[in-house]
Amino acid sequence: MIIAAAEILRDSCRKSDIVSRWGGDEYVALLPKTSKEVAEKTIDRINLSYSNKKLDNLIPISVSLGYATKYKIDQNINEIIKMADKNMYMYKNNKKRNTSN
Repeated sequence: MIIAAAEILRDSCRKSDIVSRWGGDEYVALLPKTSKEVAEKTIDRINLSYSNKKLDNLIPISVSLGYATKYKIDQNINEIIKMADKNMYMYKNNKKRNTSN
């Protein structure tokens, strides 16, 4: 499943983007020189790829995504990552609420 997830992320990002396993089942994608709008389109592309993917054509693979944009060179990258993580958990909680209704 980790390999399938990594392939989707790799295929959904540009060659200039950096995709790396962050830990466990978490990944981080760094999208250099990318606007908020392009980041949102990338997330939409990743979500679409995941919605069409099943492991061994049986088991659906799900994903929770969050992002944050660094606009200034002096912004702390760790704070940006924390913001993306927070946004991912908000997305995950909203997804759970929508599927339980």
